[in-house]
Amino acid sequence: MTAIFTANLVMNAFFGIGFTLVPAFMLSVYGANMSAEFVFMARLFGAALLNTCVVLWYARKSEHQDIIDLAAYSNLVYWVLGSIAFVIVQLAGMFNFMGWGTLGFHAVFVLWYVYVLFIRK
Repeated sequence: MTAIFTANLVMNAFFGIGFTLVPAFMLSVYGANMSAEFVFMARLFGAALLNTCVVLWYARKSEHQDIIDLAAYSNLVYWVLGSIAFVIVQLAGMFNFMGWGTLGFHAVFVLWYVYVLFIRK
């Protein structure tokens, strides 16, 4: 699990820092609406991503299987629900082509977590 947790941590740290500190820039990459409300929600999203970094940091070094499983299942839920949200947003035309790229790496993490949790065991 160390590899997937580390990759997940790096991805969440990158986007978490970006959406927390420079949300308008991060949203502009996606061609998104720059309303004050949307910028606030982006900051909140960034903070949530940084929260998961703390969990992943400790889970990747943990020797307790319950903690490892909890981190893995909770991140699988995030990646699945995030993928669904990106499909909805993309089909509604809210983001530019960058949204499809982000959906792509969401799909990679979904498949990786499914493999690690259900196939490899």
